[in-house]
Parts: sequence; C-alpha cells; structure tokens
Amino acid sequence: MINWSDEMRAQDYGYFCKIACQDATEKPIWIVSDIRRKTDIQWFKETYENIIRTIRITADENTRKERGFIFKPGVDDVTSECDLDDYTEWNLVIDNGKGKQKLEEQLGSILTLLSNL
Repeated sequence: MINWSDEMRAQDYGYFCKIACQDATEKPIWIVSDIRRKTDIQWFKETYENIIRTIRITADENTRKERGFIFKPGVDDVTSECDLDDYTEWNLVIDNGKGKQKLEEQLGSILTLLSNL
C-alpha cells in the first residue's frame, strides 16, 4: 500500500490531499489528522494559504514505549513514518509526554491559534 501511495505521490504529490478535501469548502474548520509528509503540508499551504494552522502532537521515546510502542525496522523508519521528524515550521507543538503539562490544559492553545482565523 505504501509503495502504491508513493507511486501516486510521485505523479502528483497532492493526490491524496485533493481527495480528502473535496468537500472542504462546505466546512468552516477542517482537522486533517495524521499528515505524514512534508509534501502534504506543502499542498495545504499552497492551496489554502494563510488559513492553514499546523499542530504537532509529540511524546518522548520513553513515554511512547510505556504506551506500547515497539520500533519496527522497515516500518517505523520509512518516509511515511518519519518524513516530518525534522520539520520545524509548526504553528503549535503539543508535548503529550509523561510528566508534561496535561493535554487537556494544552488544548486551549489550539483554540487561541484558531481564534486568529
């Protein structure tokens, strides 16, 4: 499946974004979860320009392991899983790691970010 999607992206990097947003103009706010590639963000920014807000939810490696994450070579180190690891242009980063500010408390930051739209 990943190989097929890579082939489709090679022909048109916005292919899947376009499909996901076919009815976007009918909704005042869209949340697109699980974006995995820089080209997806690129497409959204090119298409919707200044109304896009990017949010990354992250957790440290120990927290992820405590929650059951087990690294699988050939799965967790491919582009579909790690292309955004070095992306830094997020409008907001929420740290969902153990011992960090509670997620519920951090969600207010999202409302603040959206209030500028």
